[in-house]
Amino acid sequence: MNAYSTEHNSQTELTSAPVLIAGDSEASLRRAIMTVEAAGARVGAAIPLEQASERIEIQPSASAVWIELERDGGPVMDRLLAQVSHDASEGRYCAVVSASKDLLDLAFLGVGGSPSSC
Repeated sequence: MNAYSTEHNSQTELTSAPVLIAGDSEASLRRAIMTVEAAGARVGAAIPLEQASERIEIQPSASAVWIELERDGGPVMDRLLAQVSHDASEGRYCAVVSASKDLLDLAFLGVGGSPSSC
């Protein structure tokens, strides 16, 4: 006989660190919130892109930072992507960047990707 756990993971929603969500519109924030909650994670805050860098700095603990992008956010977006890329590479938290197809190249470069030589 096989036994299967009915829990999402070994941590409960209340004991795991929250996910911080940053988005460039109300629609992008709602979409990210629904996705994170559907995965069984706890949302710590859902904030506009312009406030995300400051919030990340003061957040004591986060399991992940989720960035939801619909449009080019210019220098604010670039700085946030660079900050999150650095923090994630240092192991501070995991990061998810969800972007429209028009922003894939910018988002990829923003997190430290290199342009293809093809």
